Amino acid sequence: MSSLTKGQNAALPTGDVCDVVVSVEVAAAADLSALLVTEAGKVRTRSKSLALLADKVAQAKDPSQVFVFDAQAPDIDDLIKLLEPVVPRDEIEFGTIGPVIGTHAGPRTIGLGWVDAP
Repeated sequence: MSSLTKGQNAALPTGDVCDVVVSVEVAAAADLSALLVTEAGKVRTRSKSLALLADKVAQAKDPSQVFVFDAQAPDIDDLIKLLEPVVPRDEIEFGTIGPVIGTHAGPRTIGLGWVDAP
């Protein structure tokens, strides 16, 4: 298992199984979004993650029954704007992530789902 020091970046090891353990000690609130990493080892920002979600819907054959759920995500409107060219806003069902999933996923979580044509 590899270890990184403060400020260091490295690609994850390749192989069949890759376990990643992140331990962070902070005295105040911290933004850990920089820890989101793609399969290619590149850091993915929040805006790129939202764009990736919208692209997945755009690549679907005929997305219907599109559902968007969030847990106090301040950028939920950004995702909706990215989805609007593919799915009109009035055809999107909205919901709130409840306390059970929200406890595990945390605030700012966004869930997106749809039914694709066969």
